[in-house]
Amino acid sequence: MLNEQEILKLIANGENSYVEFKEDSAENLKLAKEMVAMSNHKGGYLLLGVEDSGIINGLSRKDNEERIMNICSDIIRPLITPSYYECTIIYKRLGVVEI
Repeated sequence: MLNEQEILKLIANGENSYVEFKEDSAENLKLAKEMVAMSNHKGGYLLLGVEDSGIINGLSRKDNEERIMNICSDIIRPLITPSYYECTIIYKRLGVVEI
């Protein structure tokens, strides 16, 4: 589980093959594709509530954990089981999907 400083460092360094930023309004299929890509490439972090530019907007949905787990069980084959947790950064809630 990443702490606040580690998450801020990931955001400051930007997206790469191990870190992807997504708004929680992203389509399920796009989230599935990102998780599969990370799973095929030694894992990584999908940060929900962060724009591609690194701006932290926070989460607007309340069902993100259930949504991520449903995407993994309903769309992705073979099945992957990521870790999901939420944290508060600069007074905004972020979702962290660890693959």
